[in-house]
Parts: sequence; structure tokens; C-alpha cells
Amino acid sequence: MTADELQKWASILRWLGLSITAIGLLITFGSHYISDRLLSVQRSDRAMAQARSQASEAELQAVKQRVGWRQLSNHFVETLAGGPSGVAEIVYREDDDEAYSFANGVWHALEAAGWKVSPPMTRKSKPENASLPFMMREAGMSASDWSTVAVLTSGPLAAKPYEADTALNAILRAFEASGQSVLHLMPHESLRPAPDTVRIVVGSRL
Repeated sequence: MTADELQKWASILRWLGLSITAIGLLITFGSHYISDRLLSVQRSDRAMAQARSQASEAELQAVKQRVGWRQLSNHFVETLAGGPSGVAEIVYREDDDEAYSFANGVWHALEAAGWKVSPPMTRKSKPENASLPFMMREAGMSASDWSTVAVLTSGPLAAKPYEADTALNAILRAFEASGQSVLHLMPHESLRPAPDTVRIVVGSRL
């Protein structure tokens, strides 16, 4: 190979090296630019999602304020008066002031009617059920059985019009008389209350 040919190849290799270096710099700067833009877009998306979440929460709170809190009518107490009493426990959705208020109303009404009942409580459910709505977890309910109040028992289910003179029928009649719809359920064995105990599960107003 002659000197001219060697010089020609040397020149080609130099230009090739410079081109590769330039491409490498372009890729480096380009990747940094894309990473910065991606981070900026992700931050913007998170901010927008947070804003939407806050707006949705504010709308929900506004709806709750318009709808108002549940109140037990006098018909609940009147229906319980003089009837059979029993043992009850009340579970309400944690971090829900409205559910807590309603659960307290049920507690005081039952207590006044001679029921053996403890103050309302919250209870965390099994971790494997944590993704389900509160009442479904507590009651062992399916997605098609949603209600804001449920009455759970470990025995046979009662049938309307709840005529039998039992404590369970008395409380079901009382809820019905007060205009509060409830579901009477006999959940999975692991979620059932103790025998002869009624568990009242109070979920969210909305």
C-alpha cells in the first residue's frame, strides 16, 4: 500500500472517529434531554393526578354535605320498645365521621331498649380482603350485594315481614320502620359474629 493510500485511509479513519464521537455526544445529550423531559412530564402528571384526586374528594365531601348525615327516626326506638332484646355489636367504617355518628345513634337506641351492646368500634379486616370496600370485607359480601348498613348473624336468615318474636326480627323491623334499608346476611364462617349476637355494620353514607 502506497503512502498516498495510507494517508487516505488515515484521513477516512479520523473522520470516521470524529463522526462516531459526534454521534456519541448526540446520543448522550439526547438521552439526558429525554430523561429531563420525561421527569418533567411525570412530575406534571403526578401533580395533575393529585389535583384531580383533591377535586374529587372535595366534590364527594360537598355531596355528603348536601345529602346530610343519616339520622335514626323515632320509629326505630318506638319499634324496639317493649320488644325482645339481645346482644349486639356495632362496627363502623374507620375514618368516617358520618358512619361513626350513625353507629352511635344505633348504639344509644339499642342500649335504651335494653340491648346488651358495646360502643361502636372499627375493625381492620384480613389483609387479603383489603382491596374490597369496607362493608363487603366485614360482611363477606359480593360486589353485587352493596348496602350502607348490614345486619350479620351466625344463624338462619330471617324472612320478611319479620313476624317472629325474636331479637333479630325486632331490630330488622326497627330499621325498616325508620326507613333505613339494611341487608340481613349470614357471612362466611370466619366472619360470623358469635352465636346469638347481632353485628351491625355501618358503611359510608355514599
